[in-house]
Amino acid sequence: MQKEEINIEETSVNLSRRKFIFGVAVAGTGAAFGVFPSVSESAKLPLDDGSGQILDFTPSVWLTIDSDNIATITISRQEMGQGVRTALAMLLADELDADWSQVRVVQAEADEDKYGGQTTGGSASITGRQRTYRDAGAIVRKMFMQAAAQQWGISEDSCRTELGSVVEAGGNRTATYGELIDIAETLPVPGEGSFSRKSPEEFTIIGKDHGHIDAQDIVTGKAVFGTDVRIENMKFAVMARPPARNAYIRSFDDTESLKVPGVIEVIRVGSKIAVIADNTWAAITGRSLLSIDWNTERYQDLNSESIRTEMVSKIGELGELSGNTVKSIEVQYEVPFLAHATMEPMNATARIENDECEVWAPTQNPGGAYNTASSTSEAPKTTVNVTLLGGGFGRRLGNDYVTDSVAVSKAFGGPVQVMMTRDDDIRNDNYRPASIHAMKGGVDADGKITGWIHRGIYSRSGSVYAPPYNIDNKEITDDGANIPIPTGAWRSVSYTQYIFANESFIDELAFLAGNDPYQMRVDLCSDTRYYRT
Repeated sequence: MQKEEINIEETSVNLSRRKFIFGVAVAGTGAAFGVFPSVSESAKLPLDDGSGQILDFTPSVWLTIDSDNIATITISRQEMGQGVRTALAMLLADELDADWSQVRVVQAEADEDKYGGQTTGGSASITGRQRTYRDAGAIVRKMFMQAAAQQWGISEDSCRTELGSVVEAGGNRTATYGELIDIAETLPVPGEGSFSRKSPEEFTIIGKDHGHIDAQDIVTGKAVFGTDVRIENMKFAVMARPPARNAYIRSFDDTESLKVPGVIEVIRVGSKIAVIADNTWAAITGRSLLSIDWNTERYQDLNSESIRTEMVSKIGELGELSGNTVKSIEVQYEVPFLAHATMEPMNATARIENDECEVWAPTQNPGGAYNTASSTSEAPKTTVNVTLLGGGFGRRLGNDYVTDSVAVSKAFGGPVQVMMTRDDDIRNDNYRPASIHAMKGGVDADGKITGWIHRGIYSRSGSVYAPPYNIDNKEITDDGANIPIPTGAWRSVSYTQYIFANESFIDELAFLAGNDPYQMRVDLCSDTRYYRT
């Protein structure tokens, strides 16, 4: 299937209708109320559309409802396949009593002053933001009931909501939220304690199967990921990157590269060389023809064996088991560095002009992307637009690819999309740390575990914890070897390593005792959430 080309320049917002825009202002990780004295006061801030008409008002940032009853929800966390745009929209829409078929989502740009923390990591988007989104929906629903009650001259208690409308209880009057905008915009924002959230029994959207809100755009090629971004006069670049840690360029020759059709320019950018072209393939071809003299002397002795030797040296002697131990075993489990290998390789697009830096990036960390774009460009104004992410797993918490795109655009003097090839991505990742887990344990004459010693050594830093089993005489320690390989968050972080070691060692001890591994676990575990009886 040929992917539809998306021109970001053609994307615009139609402000021809009056809109009701509402949300909850962020203060840290919670919700702050009373940021604006009233909606009507905020509504006095006009938009300059040439007519002098007030087209919308913005007491906050999470929700827009227009006269057609379309509810547009702004999502401040990043979508990388986990469904967070759908889940957060469902939270707000349910409390709003919206018609799900009339719900739309838009992605927030990087602005932590406006949206609070925007980093997507640690599986914390729902736990950290569910209160904010639910409150936003509940407050607006109450305001529309107040608006309907005022319009109909009845008590608010005689109003209920369903599918984006207020319905008169025991009567025959109905009004959509869009029809109530003119009254709702004059009302004060309800403060904490003056509105109520739904109980789980009242949910109509949460917990129901509504499908992924971006699914249709994704499967039809309309969804905009980082590599789909196209802006006017944009060029494409790849970079020749150091082949070893802290390597630097002595000299290079770009004569053959510049002969490739489509190659425009070759620029040295710090310790890298950018090949800029009319298309990605020309840039890749041009890069392959570069002649570079690299100095790789600093870490020329750094290899897998030297790394392992350094980590093993940190283990030391393991402790002693209890005196009733009749059988013992001592093992080491070695876990390698791992690259994230996301489906969409690292990329970002940058444009610096008229003292403004604008970036389009599939980033898990918009605040970090903003900071690095601002400092690298040194532009007075910086904007970071967040696209969909073709996988993240922690890799896109780092924004090295944003730094590259901004630096290349600045050096080139025009908009550039910088992409890592798959090889680049694997060789220049912030890897999951390598680790070695030295373990020692034993059993008594009845086959019961007499001790558990676990010393975990990580290439940088990491954690080791006990398994969820009732085992006496546990000794658990961890340390880092400070290996000069860049590491970062990798899905589940340390869990993928020490749990592997723990569960493997339980199997070893079960074999040592002549016990069934599953039954041994059941006997040692008092928390039945871990198994089925």
